[in-house]
Amino acid sequence: MSQTNRNISNLSWLLATRIFRILISIVVSIWVARYLGPTEYGLLNYVLALIALISIFSSLGLEQIFVKRLLEKTEDENYLLGSAFLLKLIGSLLLIVISFTIAIFKDESGVFILLIAFVSSSYIFKSFDVIQFWFEAHLLSKKSSKVDLYVMLLSATFKILLILLDANVVWFGVSVLFEALLLAVGLVYIYMKEQSVISWRVSPKLMKSLLVNAWPLILAGALFTVYTKVDQIMLGDMLDNTTVGIYVAAVTLSQGWLFLPSILGKAFYPEMINSKKISREKYLETTQHLLNIIAFIAIFVSLIMTFLSSDVILITFGKSYSLSAPILALHIWGGVFTAMSAISYRYFITENLQKTSFYRGLVGLVVNIVLNIILIPKYGGLGAAIATVFSLAFSLYLFNAFTKRTREMFLMQTKALFLLDSVNSIKYVKQLIRIRNSK
Repeated sequence: MSQTNRNISNLSWLLATRIFRILISIVVSIWVARYLGPTEYGLLNYVLALIALISIFSSLGLEQIFVKRLLEKTEDENYLLGSAFLLKLIGSLLLIVISFTIAIFKDESGVFILLIAFVSSSYIFKSFDVIQFWFEAHLLSKKSSKVDLYVMLLSATFKILLILLDANVVWFGVSVLFEALLLAVGLVYIYMKEQSVISWRVSPKLMKSLLVNAWPLILAGALFTVYTKVDQIMLGDMLDNTTVGIYVAAVTLSQGWLFLPSILGKAFYPEMINSKKISREKYLETTQHLLNIIAFIAIFVSLIMTFLSSDVILITFGKSYSLSAPILALHIWGGVFTAMSAISYRYFITENLQKTSFYRGLVGLVVNIVLNIILIPKYGGLGAAIATVFSLAFSLYLFNAFTKRTREMFLMQTKALFLLDSVNSIKYVKQLIRIRNSK
């Protein structure tokens, strides 16, 4: 198989696995939420959000650096694997220490501490994610994605079994640990089938080099994680776990469809690059059409969800989550700006505006936190939704109007939001697909 075909095959499997995983995750999350009820479901998600926030010390942004080093073949593979694994393991242990320190200072119940213990411990096994990086670098992601898919199905089955056995919320923390353990075992198994034996080595010098190069990615990852989880943590700290459960139910449905613009952005990014080689006019035309398509889809989804939010919540999560409906009807509109960022983010990369992308994310985070502090005490989960929508609109759209280099994107986003040329954009994308299929 040629390298091009292997790339296509790997990408197809990754996308298919991701879509299937998201769909199964939403279905199982709804089932778990109905079973646990808003209070215990809120407690579980508060712990998951808290650990995710601390996990920046564990992930270390190593994936891109690791894969780049492997492809460049500048170091021995076994030293890269061993050094990256040890870094992630140390980060995981640091995560556990920080998590338990927070749990002790919060003086919470035994259930909270047990959940912290199980969820944080799962990151020890996530150190074996370096094997997934190895498969990615060798264009063998199809094999690791199969393992990921099987583990996800086993984990979903385990959670369903817990519901049928009337298990308490702590067992759902155990399920997080169980999934991480299964994935680690599966990755080690397929790696040993490829390499026969694990002969990793550790180099302190290489560990230092990896860590130094990963710092910008650590900051970017930290920014994204805080942005996506801070509202849940602030709701739990400022109000209660029930409010968190109500809010998370709405967010689960609000964000469940956002894999679609992400896939579209990844699929059509080569068209943006190729059109830029022809002319800047062609490049901007292609970018505008892609923004138009995604804005049209996002606004359509948001309108439908706004009018049907009560029915959707009732059908999926049940009566106990009825207060999620107005949160969903509002929170869904933040997805319009998130969806368009699938294109604007790639525009920023093409225009070498990565630093600007980081700064606008940082500004959005600050706006989000300030608005949460103001709005949550008075409006609860609805206040957090307002803060999220406004901060996304500001950072991913309005911010672009303030700098000369990003004003071009602001104008294109504005045209897309007003749906000025959606019909022609649909025709344009259909034509691109026909051309691609004919090759």
